[in-house]
Amino acid sequence: MGRKYVHAKVNNVSLFTTNSKTACPSWAISQRSCTGAAGCAICSKCYGKKGRFGMSNVKNALSQRYNWFENSKESEVVDTIVAEINHFGEEFFRSHVVGDFKNVRSIRIWKKIITKLPNVRFWFPTKAYRVKAMVKHLVDLNKLENVAVRPSAEDFDVDAPEVKGLSAGATAHKNDEPHEGHFNCPGNCKDCRVCWDEDTKVTYHYH
Repeated sequence: MGRKYVHAKVNNVSLFTTNSKTACPSWAISQRSCTGAAGCAICSKCYGKKGRFGMSNVKNALSQRYNWFENSKESEVVDTIVAEINHFGEEFFRSHVVGDFKNVRSIRIWKKIITKLPNVRFWFPTKAYRVKAMVKHLVDLNKLENVAVRPSAEDFDVDAPEVKGLSAGATAHKNDEPHEGHFNCPGNCKDCRVCWDEDTKVTYHYH
């Protein structure tokens, strides 16, 4: 599996997730945070609803992280996450393995975190661009040099969305042939860091 990113705990669960495919520290929270997911075909088939994510202990961890993030003081959230990222000393961080920006507050918190970690590269897939009031805040976050805020497609087998001010988008395909002009995700990040590149459109195979 590789390195386990388990150290600090919040609400009696690990702050970060251990994901062998991502090969870096990552953040996953309850799908209650997905305010931009309504009516989205891809979200209705989200991998976060099945497999190990359907296990009671995993669902509890997602919920407890979400509750901690939403109910704690902003300064506590920022300081705790920054300290944990520094503890592992990795150059890459993946957010929203499951979950999304719930509101403007969540975007603001992550902006503070990223600003404090200029030598760490962050990647955020998001549907929050579908919420009009959040778009300008996502654009502001994406202006930071060490982050890629990727708008995610609403349906399968369509081109990645283009949202002015955000990084190149991402989509998913059910067909055997991936989308032309998109990087075809190999399904494992190990030696691949394309998703942290703000200029490359990516397509993922439905699983």
